[in-house]
Amino acid sequence: MKLKHIFKILLFFWVAVPNSFGQTPKLTIVLVVDQFAYHYFQRLSPYFTHGLKLLQENGVNFQNAHHPHAAPTTATGHVTLSTGALAKDHGVILNSWSESGIHRKFSSDDSPQAAELTKNGTADYGHSAHQIMTDTISDQFIINSRPDDANYVYSLSLKSRAAIGMAGKMGKAVWFDNDQGKFTSSKAYFEKWPSWLTKFNKENNLKKLTEIDWTLSYPPNSEPYKFFNIQNYKHSKSQNRLAGQLIKINGDKDFSIFQKTPYGNELLLSMGRQLIDTNIEKINTGKMLLWISLSSLDKIGHDFGPYSMEVIDMVYNLDMQLEPFIHHAQDQFGAENVLFVLTADHGVAPIQEILEDEGFAIPSRVDSKKLTADMNAHVKEKFEIDNIIQEFRTNQFYFNKEALTGVDKKQRKEICSSLQEFLSTYPAIKCSWTHDELVKTKFSKNHYEQLFKNQLYPGRSGDLVVMSQPYCTIIKHSKGATHRSPYEYDTHVPLIFYQEGVLSNKAVLRKVLATQIAPSLAKILHVPAPATASNKVLPELFEVAAN
Repeated sequence: MKLKHIFKILLFFWVAVPNSFGQTPKLTIVLVVDQFAYHYFQRLSPYFTHGLKLLQENGVNFQNAHHPHAAPTTATGHVTLSTGALAKDHGVILNSWSESGIHRKFSSDDSPQAAELTKNGTADYGHSAHQIMTDTISDQFIINSRPDDANYVYSLSLKSRAAIGMAGKMGKAVWFDNDQGKFTSSKAYFEKWPSWLTKFNKENNLKKLTEIDWTLSYPPNSEPYKFFNIQNYKHSKSQNRLAGQLIKINGDKDFSIFQKTPYGNELLLSMGRQLIDTNIEKINTGKMLLWISLSSLDKIGHDFGPYSMEVIDMVYNLDMQLEPFIHHAQDQFGAENVLFVLTADHGVAPIQEILEDEGFAIPSRVDSKKLTADMNAHVKEKFEIDNIIQEFRTNQFYFNKEALTGVDKKQRKEICSSLQEFLSTYPAIKCSWTHDELVKTKFSKNHYEQLFKNQLYPGRSGDLVVMSQPYCTIIKHSKGATHRSPYEYDTHVPLIFYQEGVLSNKAVLRKVLATQIAPSLAKILHVPAPATASNKVLPELFEVAAN
């Protein structure tokens, strides 16, 4: 039986959850800022003057919100937000993984049935949510819709994995396609180009883009930029500074540069405004859930790191971009009818080498390619088995199944023990487990190690899982920043709910989890929570609304 049919059966038996919000918001907008670590709020909020300040000062602000995974990535984070589930339940353990010896990349290895929308419709590749192993709040919002009170879901991002992770199977996902140089979707969501998307691409023809003027939000030597190592580009992936520069672009060939500027976020917010305006009549008779994943902070953050001028000014630009977007949505439907949620899919770690230069003893970057080669050489020398490690993904090593042909359980255990002993010689590596060890090991509730168990999924997880020390990472890139640890800087994200006249300002200091967002939205929107969602809502939302 298809998942859509199962959902319809569930609808028949559904009883609405009591909701102190009263009338459901006509428009719910979830803003997911990719790589928006909470430490940006801590450092930069004194200089917020527009949208971020508005949300912070008027919404319910959960100041201790965390993603409950040891390797928070874009795909895992977005799917967690929409399902309210742990990766061990929704299945999207990383951006990509190895499955039965085949490399899988979430959302992008589909059949022609989910092919990209192209001019002639001949694409033989596609994107869909078929690897999400449960339903999402987007799915539930659509299923629990009535002809006289229809619900609509749209999900926008520069990244397909982000847009699809939020839209689920039944929302409408739109993302940017670098090959086509425009925003697109797939046949999993649209049979043909929707007219509003055609119009948007025509009005924002990126092939004609020749330059972007990245104007700083404040004077360059002013107080908002007086931060540690803001001008240190020694360990950045690129030495070409972008913030405050007039950036020349060959729009017909290079579609990556604009995504690393505030213009990338502006395009997504502009598309959101157009969607709202296009659907005014539908929203007046029904309701809409609009997801917008703002990707540009992540794209620039990996290159320059969280201390850079580029990242800091990207946040300031976002602060200024959000205010007119918020007011536009409120003006269309009445401020009391629009709910905003601001959060992130993960945080980000400092660039290790910057900390090392300042005297930190621990920070270290381990070359994943060299480490894999050394592990293979170690097993070859000790057990005469070639190329036992097939690939490394984020924090997991996958064995070459062919290399293990004829190896019995006892010898396999000896090989694993030997590799774990070998890994323990690296100061950057805190510990490692085989998949089976991690399944069986019990950790106390608040141990970082527990987060690794949350991210195990049969057939997708690696044979060896590695935990790095704080500020250390195993990665193929020799420069730049990343996010792949269970530590505060990678898991702690902002979380604010704002609805004028319904939610008053409140700071919540207790620890909450990203898995609580979907069930809370379900209660607000009067629909069932996704099947594997956390059973814990955010009670402060309903306490504030009741008052």
